[in-house]
This record gives sequence, C-alpha cells and structure tokens, in this order.
Amino acid sequence: MATVDTKLVRLLRREFSDLRRHLHIDRRDQSIVGYIVSPDFNRMTYAERQKRLWNVLTRHLDEAEMHWIGPIAALSPAEAETLPDGLATPRSTPRGRKTSRPSKR
Repeated sequence: MATVDTKLVRLLRREFSDLRRHLHIDRRDQSIVGYIVSPDFNRMTYAERQKRLWNVLTRHLDEAEMHWIGPIAALSPAEAETLPDGLATPRSTPRGRKTSRPSKR
C-alpha cells in the first residue's frame, strides 16, 4: 500500500501537466504543506485553482488521507518565477528529501 505522500505525488502528476512541486512532508505531525506549479493554472483565479486542486484531492483521497493535507498553494509558472531564489525550483520527493531540480513530470 502506498504512503499518503507517494499517493499524493502520483495523483498530482496525473492531474496537472508539467507539474513542479515543493511539498514539506512531516510524518510526525502527519501533515503535507507547500505549493505546486503547473501551466494548467494560467489564466485561473486563485479561487478557481484551489477549487480544482481540492476537487482532485477529495475525489481521490479518503478521509484519513485528507487529514494529512494542509495548505497547498497552486501557482502558475509565471508566479513561481517571482518567488525568492531557492523557492521556485526545489521539489520534494515522495520521501520528503529535497532536490535542486524541478520535476519534469
């Protein structure tokens, strides 16, 4: 059985094109927070992005898995470029280790 964070990453990759992500996974507190970047969010309002993200999450994660999900911002690539250096490109692997390359999937 896949862990919640692994399931979340697979789900996000499947649902959002050219996904980049920066997620902090805290197993002790059972929480996942951060942001995702996708061109799918171009020309969408913040509210529309959150609605799309949360519709995906609630459709595919059960109640126990949803307990893990904290704030996750949904950014367009242009918005991600305005983040301070170091925030726009890192991504978290399903195990929570950070890498310096953006996800291409």
